[in-house]
Amino acid sequence: MILCANMTLKARTNNVLVIQPRLNFDVIAKERANLRKIVERIDVKLTFVNPLQNNKEIQWNNPSDLLHKFGCSIWLGSGDIDLSQQTQVRERYINRVLPIVQKILSEDEPAMGICLGHQTFAFAGGAKIEKISNRAETGTTILKLTPEGKSDVVFHSLPRPISIVYSHKDSVTSLPFGFTILGYTIRDPYSALRRGKIITIQGHPEITNTTNLKKKMALAPQHTLNGYELTYPVVNPGQTDIIIRNFLNHVFN
Repeated sequence: MILCANMTLKARTNNVLVIQPRLNFDVIAKERANLRKIVERIDVKLTFVNPLQNNKEIQWNNPSDLLHKFGCSIWLGSGDIDLSQQTQVRERYINRVLPIVQKILSEDEPAMGICLGHQTFAFAGGAKIEKISNRAETGTTILKLTPEGKSDVVFHSLPRPISIVYSHKDSVTSLPFGFTILGYTIRDPYSALRRGKIITIQGHPEITNTTNLKKKMALAPQHTLNGYELTYPVVNPGQTDIIIRNFLNHVFN
């Protein structure tokens, strides 16, 4: 069972902090609705915050107080930030979230990083984040598990092979300190990682239905999706949202 670090020092809470660094309000709303549906049968309360906007709900400059209020955190992806590029949006994101991520790492607090969240934890752990064309992935591909991944609680109940939707230009190109590789793809050797109670995935387990993605493809230039060049077919991956539920059930049960 995964327990929050220093549990004897703080009250147990089923509040889940969800970091959602997005600029498009339509995407924000749809992403929130989807995640709420995924966890609807789990006794948790989701609190969404956006580091690209001003949030009255939290104090970014007080990681200890922030993490005291939540039992765990989920860090979502974003097409608005490239960690490999020095932009104002990137700097705003990093300046706000890095102290929190570092606190999570130092305290071994339960957390799940998805896509940009995966890269953020890797970056905080000393890994390189680079934009390399033959590492970029967009579409649905197979996540192959290492022996550690096959026995990990978030993957053990999924049917094999595991297909996951991917959409990233930046990639983790070195192993962050203290992390173990759980899974890899044909293009990405660091696609799923764990360090203690922290698990990160480059793919999007929250996307199980690609209908909307295919609609966007029909309007986009050939072989692209959301400005990303397709590297794999876009097909339904199966119930990969089980990964998120497995994480939360293991944290809170």
